[in-house]
Amino acid sequence: MPTEVRHIIFKPAEVVEAVLAHRRAQKQSTPSGQVGEFGILERPAGASLAFGIQVLPDRGTAGAFSIVVEGVELVAVLLSVCRERKIPLPMRGSKALVAFGAQVGLVITLGAVHN
Repeated sequence: MPTEVRHIIFKPAEVVEAVLAHRRAQKQSTPSGQVGEFGILERPAGASLAFGIQVLPDRGTAGAFSIVVEGVELVAVLLSVCRERKIPLPMRGSKALVAFGAQVGLVITLGAVHN
């Protein structure tokens, strides 16, 4: 059986937008302020891909707030973006996160992979 592999690549700003929208939808607290630095975080080899977002405080409020999303949670965030944008995805495919430079890739593999 052939193997199908799909790559859906998200720009860092798209990931920020998706994470913040997901947190609002899940009613998770997100401080008001401007987004500062963001991007893929360095992790030890074999660790799941993690994406960090720094929210800079509004004037007169406490210090910066960091959001780190990784693994299954980041996959769920990106899958919700795909559903909203009507990007067709197989239900049964295995899903993995891969860094493509500064961009986050959602890689879906459908079918057995054998040598």
